Amino acid sequence: PWKEPGKPGRSPRGSFANPALLEAMERAGRPDSFLHLIGLFSSGTVHAYFEHFFAVLELAKKQGIGKVFLHLFTDGKDSSKQEAGGFLAKQTERLRGAYPAVKIVSLVGRRFAMDRESRWDLTEAAYRLLVEGKGTGFQDPTAGRRIA
Repeated sequence: PWKEPGKPGRSPRGSFANPALLEAMERAGRPDSFLHLIGLFSSGTVHAYFEHFFAVLELAKKQGIGKVFLHLFTDGKDSSKQEAGGFLAKQTERLRGAYPAVKIVSLVGRRFAMDRESRWDLTEAAYRLLVEGKGTGFQDPTAGRRIA
């Protein structure tokens, strides 16, 4: 049977227990440091759960991390291919209100970032974006999703 996804790395008492995550938060809290989060950002709950991002962002906020950069993969497999625009708009508004230190810095489609067909031409686009910062720029993530 289907089960509601839990919060990432949380102990039964609700505190974060993942040592790697806590160490990353500690490092990101140092002066001139920042935190990068990367992953599938979707309303689909088969391979991702967007509330996991918000749980980690809440921890970053509590830790006083001044800069958090999100590298998001849009879905189109476990959710509608047309969903990204409305979903991103809603979640971007939520981010702006609750997490002013957070910025969406890259968007790429799941087909590129999570290719399962060994198509380097697809994977290369995601690789170049994430590693070299090469891609089509955008000012507003909801506009950027049209090119993701």
